[in-house]
Amino acid sequence: MSDDCCQTNKNEQIENEWEIVHARFREKEKQLTRARDELNAERRQLPKKEVTNLRLSGYDAAR
Repeated sequence: MSDDCCQTNKNEQIENEWEIVHARFREKEKQLTRARDELNAERRQLPKKEVTNLRLSGYDAAR
């Protein structure tokens, strides 16, 4: 019974460690998402320029 108890505690410890590491990773992902959203917002605020002479190339570009 002692072995079962130790194994259960070890499994709980591993699960708790995983949750902590996973939470840190999710926070990094959220920070990256916020930074990307901020960069995209800045790009949308850039001055616009009219495209007058657009030349496409590649498969069926002449259509």
